[in-house]
Amino acid sequence: MADVGQRHSGGGIRMVDGATGEHLGEWEKGEAYMILSRDTYANNKHLVDELIDTSLYRGGAPVRPKPGYFADGGVGGTGAVPSVAGASASGQELIRAVERVEDAVRALPSRQYIGWDQTDTAAIELELNYRAQDREHAAIR
Repeated sequence: MADVGQRHSGGGIRMVDGATGEHLGEWEKGEAYMILSRDTYANNKHLVDELIDTSLYRGGAPVRPKPGYFADGGVGGTGAVPSVAGASASGQELIRAVERVEDAVRALPSRQYIGWDQTDTAAIELELNYRAQDREHAAIR
């Protein structure tokens, strides 16, 4: 965060190419700035691009995960977990275990139902009554 410097109206804080003197851009006091490594950008391109897009074109609107993320009910890719070159034997064993778990989860039925009838409802109501009586007897509020 730039705590010092000018606002855009006062010239901003200029980014200049040290070799050519070319003006590359500017930011102002109170705006966040960072330089990301090539690897960070390559591994997070979608997120960085969305942040730039919202900053330039959407008034800083929140960046939301795209559908397909696990928290949104999305699913994984092909199911193949890549081997990690040079990983230890225990690391490779862990990868194989994850692959087995993924295969087992994918083999589960897509929908499961719970059977429920009046007997189940009556049993739960009876249990709740017993608990209420216990609380009253022990004067628990």
